[in-house]
Order: sequence, then C-alpha cells, then structure tokens
Amino acid sequence: MKRKQIYLEEEMIKNIEQLSNSKNISQAEIIRRAIDYFFQENKMKQKDSEPLLELAGIADVDIEDGSENHDKYLYGGNLDE
Repeated sequence: MKRKQIYLEEEMIKNIEQLSNSKNISQAEIIRRAIDYFFQENKMKQKDSEPLLELAGIADVDIEDGSENHDKYLYGGNLDE
C-alpha cells in the first residue's frame, strides 16, 4: 500500500469521522472503501452504456457468411430474390 495525501472538504471530514466512530474502523479504511465503491459503480455504468458489446459472441451458431447474407438470416427468404 502507498500513502497518499488528499484535501477534503470539512463536511467530508466530519462524515468520515462519524462513520469511522460508529463502525469502529479507521478513517483510511472508510476512504479506501469509498474509492473501491466508486470504481465498481463506474465499471457497471460503462458496461450498461454499451449493451450491444455485451451481446457479441453470445450466440453459438455455425454461420460463416453472416456479413454477406445478413438479410437472409435476419428477415428470412431466399438470397436469389
């Protein structure tokens, strides 16, 4: 672990101190958990912002000409029409 010095608003300091006292854990641990939570939430939002990328590769099919004949596979019918 590395040490970092940061500037916090007075209200933040009060909230951290209160939470630290009520949970009986260090203020540093409160800050670490808050940062972890922030990054976890950010990752979830990034995933949610690109739902189509989540679908890539989800289907297990043997289609090898999908880029050429996508209309056939999407809408049905013959390729000769």
